[in-house]
Amino acid sequence: MKLKAQTQAQLFIGIIILLIIVVTGTSLVFNIQNSRRQAEKTALESGRSFFMGIVSIRTWNAVHNGVYVILDGTIKPNPYLVDPRKDLVTTGGLKLTKINPAFMTRLVSDILKKEKSVEFHITSLKPLNPHNAPDAWEEKALARFNDGIPEVSQVIEGKDSLFRFMAPLVTEKPCLACHAKQGYKLGEIRGGISVTLPFEVYRDSVAESKKLLYLFHGLFIFFGVGFTIILGVLLVSSIKKLKGATSKIKTLSGLLPICSNCKKIRDTKGYWKQVEFYVEEHSGATFSHGICEECAEKLYGDKDWYKKSDTDENKDS
Repeated sequence: MKLKAQTQAQLFIGIIILLIIVVTGTSLVFNIQNSRRQAEKTALESGRSFFMGIVSIRTWNAVHNGVYVILDGTIKPNPYLVDPRKDLVTTGGLKLTKINPAFMTRLVSDILKKEKSVEFHITSLKPLNPHNAPDAWEEKALARFNDGIPEVSQVIEGKDSLFRFMAPLVTEKPCLACHAKQGYKLGEIRGGISVTLPFEVYRDSVAESKKLLYLFHGLFIFFGVGFTIILGVLLVSSIKKLKGATSKIKTLSGLLPICSNCKKIRDTKGYWKQVEFYVEEHSGATFSHGICEECAEKLYGDKDWYKKSDTDENKDS
């Protein structure tokens, strides 16, 4: 069944509004997901930066074969460090203890955990220190390192969302001083360092982005749909006017019964009407009356009668 022009226009406007809502909604979902990915990417870069920073500190420590600090009560000797020169006493009577890379990692981690809620954990499948044993997540990451995966990261959902990052530690020459006895060789993966960050700060940035996304997309739908509705109303109004004009034209079209003598037209009710009355009734046209030259000559014997009549009227005035 063929739809009327007005119905077609309304259907077309409805389709446009639906497209605006669907496209805008799809854009909103995509941008929200993208903001989440960007937050995770930012957290990943932070995890990498912390990892590289602690690795640099460890390398510096290992190159210098450990560093000595004063035993002032805040630091205790590392019970897992086997070194004949682990504890020294200066000629002035100061007691010193050696801090190796692993112990330094834990000390730095304790400071960052208190101040920044960032935690490092050096771990291995064969740890010297039982406190460095991997948890379930770290154990899976270490297994993946052995399969050639360069790094592992994940957002851990829960009461306090966390972002975890871990990358492997490769055995280098300075590392062999402590780890050669465990059977590690140069270039082998001997463990890894995990970095744990609070994800809430990144989630807050996502929440702010979502507010802006909802606002901008909501405004786009509001103005887009509103503008479309206004155009639709104008279009339907124009169609109605055109339809009205067309209907008037149709009333004057087709076969009209007309008297061959008096030229009256018979309407649909069977009444005979003067042509001008019929046209005025079925259109917006109005008529003024005059007389043509042929009729003037026929009625008055002078085809220029109406011109003379006009001249006499002007003279009288």
